[in-house]
Amino acid sequence: MSYRSTSSPSRPFIQLHTQLTPAQIQLIQSHEDFGEVRVPVSELNLASFLRNQIDLEAPSKDARTVSKLVARLRDAKAAHDDDSDSGHSVVAHILSFTVLGDQSGELVPEGRMLLWKWDKPQSQYRKTGSWGHSLTKVLVDAEWNTGKDVTLYVKAVEEEEYERVLKGETKT
Repeated sequence: MSYRSTSSPSRPFIQLHTQLTPAQIQLIQSHEDFGEVRVPVSELNLASFLRNQIDLEAPSKDARTVSKLVARLRDAKAAHDDDSDSGHSVVAHILSFTVLGDQSGELVPEGRMLLWKWDKPQSQYRKTGSWGHSLTKVLVDAEWNTGKDVTLYVKAVEEEEYERVLKGETKT
């Protein structure tokens, strides 16, 4: 998972490793599925390749960066197909979603860790989840308790609060 900040020029791009499936991402109200693209096998680090492509594509404040990136990768694939070079690429599924955080705009300030929470005010069942350290577990909890179309929240916390959540002493 990659995050592109519009407010922090010193840390414009952050990678977070998760085990989210497309089905889990589709639970998020703001998700967008851009489909599959082919990426050259010569790019050993897919995340770095995509980061470099995003940096080439548009200024960080351009909301359509992902759409432009996918279109360019598809154009490149079509050009490679003409050269019969498609055997030297791998398929990457590109999805995006919005995460709401604090007003500072910086996802992970130095020395902090992330907690995640789901919310769905219109649910007839549970309307919000608890803060959790695992995005995957938070989305499993959301699906189990309220289904899809949830909003995701994230907050960066000091290690002490993160440890309390790990131990089950969560705050709402």
